[in-house]
Amino acid sequence: MEISILFDDHDKSPALSKSVMIIDTSGNKNLHLRRASISLWGFMFFLLLSLLSGFAVAGPLEIPGTGASQLLVRELAKNFEFKNPGIIIRVPHTIGTRGGIRALLSGKNKVARISRPLKDSEKAAGIKAVFFAISPVVFIVHPSVGGVRNLTADQVIAIYTGELRNWESLDGPPRKIYPVTRDSGSVLNTVRRSITGFPEAKLPLAKPVSSIIDMVETVEAHPFSVGFSTLNLARSHEVKVLDYNGVKATDNAIISAQYPISVPLGLAMRDPELPVLRRFIDYLHSDEAAEIMRRHGAVPLPRS
Repeated sequence: MEISILFDDHDKSPALSKSVMIIDTSGNKNLHLRRASISLWGFMFFLLLSLLSGFAVAGPLEIPGTGASQLLVRELAKNFEFKNPGIIIRVPHTIGTRGGIRALLSGKNKVARISRPLKDSEKAAGIKAVFFAISPVVFIVHPSVGGVRNLTADQVIAIYTGELRNWESLDGPPRKIYPVTRDSGSVLNTVRRSITGFPEAKLPLAKPVSSIIDMVETVEAHPFSVGFSTLNLARSHEVKVLDYNGVKATDNAIISAQYPISVPLGLAMRDPELPVLRRFIDYLHSDEAAEIMRRHGAVPLPRS
């Protein structure tokens, strides 16, 4: 049945009420007309109840920050919106963990995507963090790099220091190696901490990019290139994921620390009790969200 509701501006009802006409336009020959009065007090009570329960928001909840979880959080947000009509969550293009926290500290945003633990200075500024997953950091190559399925720590160091310059040395095609790296960021810092000897300085032979998403897209677009990325990003692009030190980045290998390179994925905020944010955090720790994370190569974390 299709219903139309028409407000009667000529109604002489008391100030706190409006008279409306409800019309049944379902296609019946005899239209049924009836009048009803909607109390503005009742409407105000409903609006207040909606605000308190988190169904109504002043505007979309925007979550800027790291690229390490960008595509994953977008899919999680899309599913959350489907389950919660009227709530809008926007996940803009990466500005990095540092950029997300800056937006949070400035008051521009209520929440930010992060891929590292909070610094002491950030905690002292009143920032809190909730982590919902761990993502392995994997080495990726363009699909043109056939024959190479694994990189050891020594081989990674040799590639990024320029000692290894041809894929043929690694049982690959007789073509030049084109390494891609980050100029800064939490994923790069994790690689440096995890691989003793990985270059600290900018590499003259490696192409630097400004974000981890740029890293994956650059490797995807350039034959014979190599880089590194979170597994959840790599699975969303046409790149080849390599084993590291003979270990695949599986859930069990990550949980047992047999696979040694990973980053935490989380949200930073000042007020975790903000109604819509609280509902989204609850959803991130649901079985449904966990299934989406696993599909993207991330390991769900229990709520702490």
